[in-house]
Amino acid sequence: MRFTIIFMAILLCFSDGLTAQMRTIYGRVIATEDVDVIPGVRILNNEKLLLGTTGQDGRFKINISQNTKILLLSFIGYERAVIKLNGDCDTIEVVMMLAGTYDFMSSRKVDRLRLKEFNKLSDLHLQAYNKGIFKKGVICYTREFIPDKPQLDSIGKEDIKIRRQIKLTFKKLDIGDTVKIPFSDAFGYKYDGTDRTTLTEYSSYSGGHHRKGCIIKSIIIGKNKYKRAYNIICKIISCDGCKDPSVLDSKVMKIGEVFTYNMRYSEILNE
Repeated sequence: MRFTIIFMAILLCFSDGLTAQMRTIYGRVIATEDVDVIPGVRILNNEKLLLGTTGQDGRFKINISQNTKILLLSFIGYERAVIKLNGDCDTIEVVMMLAGTYDFMSSRKVDRLRLKEFNKLSDLHLQAYNKGIFKKGVICYTREFIPDKPQLDSIGKEDIKIRRQIKLTFKKLDIGDTVKIPFSDAFGYKYDGTDRTTLTEYSSYSGGHHRKGCIIKSIIIGKNKYKRAYNIICKIISCDGCKDPSVLDSKVMKIGEVFTYNMRYSEILNE
């Protein structure tokens, strides 16, 4: 009996300790363009673990660990909101920024336009408060502007690196060389309305992470540069892993068949 009482006391203390380590966050999410609520917004922690979603009224309630300092709010068509929690702030009311389309602009200009929209968020928050949509007129959490330029610049550098490698590979290839070209059959059987499997090229930007499938081994019988294309004319030696019949640009891929392959955007494997 005494042992049972001690055990229950320990269990109760442990349970109280777990409760003390949790906190409840209430919130509501609206959009910038019309100051209207957004249902279905995903709320995650910094480890990308889903904590909850907003309801039809844009509201949410989540229980989080006291150690959780950052919330990520995401919804299709909107920029992800990164919220840094303060210890005394349990009501998180957020205005989400629409993800704009910035064609033919430098990354620096894109960030200038995004920052301009970001700086309007506090005024929109106050508007929502005055309309009775938000409960608090003052934002009690921290939300920093995260520029896209570093990431876009990194992508641009990688793009230049890949294009240089493609150009160098094309330059080194000679007539008579053997190449292996991987293809996907994702579109699959009867895609063109016939009893054939349609092949598509893997992008040279895929990083070589294609699944094992159809690999066509060929001898180069010609090559040319036309405008911005890096074309090699290939004569097929083998079609390893390819379903029979498989087609590329309406041409059946089989031993002895000749086809033209543009290396500019498509992957090629080292022999």
